[in-house]
Amino acid sequence: MSLCVKSWNGRRYIREALAAAFAQTYRPLEIVVVDDASDDGSWEEIAAFCARQTPAPDVSVVTRRNERNLGSLGNWEEACSLAHGELLVKADGDDISAPRRVARLAAAGEA
Repeated sequence: MSLCVKSWNGRRYIREALAAAFAQTYRPLEIVVVDDASDDGSWEEIAAFCARQTPAPDVSVVTRRNERNLGSLGNWEEACSLAHGELLVKADGDDISAPRRVARLAAAGEA
């Protein structure tokens, strides 16, 4: 399962969104964070936040900054291209996901 967080000029919210992503209870989990060439310091916030994290052994993290703005759909496509999970969960840079969000979606997918 991959939780894909896409961001663009969301510095104000990205730290909370990333904290929620790292707090997910589902395992194994891949967290993919793609910044769409933000010019408000979002990428620096993402890089600093992720550098401070020590993910659990069954959590992997992929980060990428687009060289140019791809727009919402293009940024989502970029996140999808980096993800390895069988199922992808979309989150925007201002989404604060409940800790069991991915687990509940995974359970619903098995039904």
